[in-house]
Amino acid sequence: MKIKLTLLLLLSCTIGFAQKQTIALNLQKDSTYYMNSNTSVTITQDIAGAKQVISTIISGRVSNKVISIKDSLYEMEVQFKSLGLHLDLPNGRVLDFNSTNKEKQNVFAKLLNSLLDKPFSLTIAQSGRVVSVKGIDKIFYGMMTAFPEVSEQQKLQFMKQMEQSFGEKAIKERFQSSFAIFPSTKVNLGDKWVVNTVMKSAIPFNISATYTFKNMDSDAYFIHGDAIITDSKKDVDYHEIKGLPMRYTNVQGNVTVDLKLDKKTCWIREAKITRLVKGMVLIKDNPKVPGGTSFPMMIIADMTVDNK
Repeated sequence: MKIKLTLLLLLSCTIGFAQKQTIALNLQKDSTYYMNSNTSVTITQDIAGAKQVISTIISGRVSNKVISIKDSLYEMEVQFKSLGLHLDLPNGRVLDFNSTNKEKQNVFAKLLNSLLDKPFSLTIAQSGRVVSVKGIDKIFYGMMTAFPEVSEQQKLQFMKQMEQSFGEKAIKERFQSSFAIFPSTKVNLGDKWVVNTVMKSAIPFNISATYTFKNMDSDAYFIHGDAIITDSKKDVDYHEIKGLPMRYTNVQGNVTVDLKLDKKTCWIREAKITRLVKGMVLIKDNPKVPGGTSFPMMIIADMTVDNK
């Protein structure tokens, strides 16, 4: 009898362990979920035999309150709670902006601080796909008009940097990198699935990622991903970047992802994302660069996320 009971217990445990899991966002209305991120980006360019290195560290704490749920879409009210931006430029100049900086003479810290606690909207699908980001432009416009003592040149300089780091495309890409990882069906431990994503940031490219359900415990899922970056053939037009008509070509690279997801909500508890991108920068013929030019570039980005 004891042997039969033992066998039944073992069988029930095995069946329970083998149950397929639904790994997808399961958020609650009126609940707030936090996302703390720290991204280190190093851009290396070889221009006419001269190597230029630009290092950037972008940090932020963001609150995400679910204000409505419709079908499989979550509409969230998002607010910046803290922001930081550090740049090491090729000329040796260092720029350091932080919303916690209380020094009155630090104009850019004041501008950063003005972005805090201003709501904008983000709509994300249960699958992790970011549908839209709206309202950031109004926040930036408010920042521009709130400080008459700041010169227009300083505001424009800051505005461009903020749009690159915290604008609609940047926010969408940051969320997409973190959440566009869920399988379309239930999965068992060890299962793999593929997610294809198109990035439409300053450097457009395609990502084909293979994710593996590595492990789980009583309250978390552990997922690992390996991805290949390939050139996006859809965006071949030149765009004005830093006052010059530029476009990128021959873009390729790879991404590795390690995630710890809350088992109940699938919101990120911890994440580490490493990205390596290489390609060529093409500058079209223009008055500043007669005849145009081209040069190779490499981007290494390390991003960590938690919900503490």
